[in-house]
Amino acid sequence: MKPHEQVQVLSDLIHEAGYGVGSPRNNTVAIEDTTWLSVETNGSVFVTGTQAEEIARLLSRAGILKQRAVVEDFVTLPKMFSWEQIGGSMQPGDGGATIARTRGSEIELIDIQPVREWVGDREAREVGFPFWTKRAEYDLEDLNPGFRDVRGALDMPA
Repeated sequence: MKPHEQVQVLSDLIHEAGYGVGSPRNNTVAIEDTTWLSVETNGSVFVTGTQAEEIARLLSRAGILKQRAVVEDFVTLPKMFSWEQIGGSMQPGDGGATIARTRGSEIELIDIQPVREWVGDREAREVGFPFWTKRAEYDLEDLNPGFRDVRGALDMPA
């Protein structure tokens, strides 16, 4: 059975057990918006999230999971409704900083780097814009260890 077919079969089983199940995407499906199930091309099934233990037990009882390895470390976002500094120097003009805020299941990050760190004081004054910034926005699904690329970035077994 192909991974996308297996995800659909497992989604149906989990839905029949009374859980809210989203539409499968990239061999992964969201369960109750807090738990994810993914199937790798080799047939390995990964369950991560707040209800991972319950879903793993359900699949074990159904004879689908022979071995269980549930990822305990689930990504949760702190409630930061306004911008807060989460890293870097206390004097961002000297050494840069990272600020963040969250909105529901999304986190927005801005990395601030002082121009003069790269080009010197004289050139920075000429530019008149003392900072360079990099902005990134992630959804909880982007940080889900159920995805192979996230596990790779976290140096977790694939």
